[in-house]
Amino acid sequence: MTRQISIPDDIMVQAEELAAQQHLTVDELIATALSDQIAGAAYIRRRAERASLARFKEALALVPDIAPDAYDAIPESQQT
Repeated sequence: MTRQISIPDDIMVQAEELAAQQHLTVDELIATALSDQIAGAAYIRRRAERASLARFKEALALVPDIAPDAYDAIPESQQT
């Protein structure tokens, strides 16, 4: 199946450079990148299907209720 797509010039230049470095055509590079995105989305979907609010709450209950170290704290100006 063939599709025509529009890619901004600056991204196309970078895609051509990357494809050349990897000894691929731009079409192969784009197909591979798209395949990786689809596989990643499928992986996230499978993980989400296994998720459970009850198991999340059980894990959260194991976290000690203490103030975070200063470097981990959210500044008050960013708290909602």
